[in-house]
Amino acid sequence: MIKRVLACVLDIYLVTLIQLLMYTLYNFFRVGQFRLSMLYVIDDFRILFVFFFLLYYFISEYLFRKTIGKRIFKLEVIFTRRDLKTIIIRTIIRLVPIDVFFILIYKKTLHDILSKTDVVETKKVQE
Repeated sequence: MIKRVLACVLDIYLVTLIQLLMYTLYNFFRVGQFRLSMLYVIDDFRILFVFFFLLYYFISEYLFRKTIGKRIFKLEVIFTRRDLKTIIIRTIIRLVPIDVFFILIYKKTLHDILSKTDVVETKKVQE
């Protein structure tokens, strides 16, 4: 379970870092200011921030069954049905604030339960 939490933290950090750099470059070329602050990103690009976060998870798990964080911590998503609907459910439910607290009770997140997926160590998948 700790690997999963660390993978999630790493993914959030990476998505945030990428968005911060994209916003900084955009702002530099648009108005000539170099502001490297997450406050400006969240304030100016709130909807894009959420969209990019969801897009990152959607593309990563749909194409590769793992995000960069999961790859580093050797985790992989196992789908009962790997279709567009399942991926959309899995991705959208991440926005529910209580999603991660399900792991304390059910040993799975809400997005895993509703999309009927499991996250396992990669070496277990290959056996």
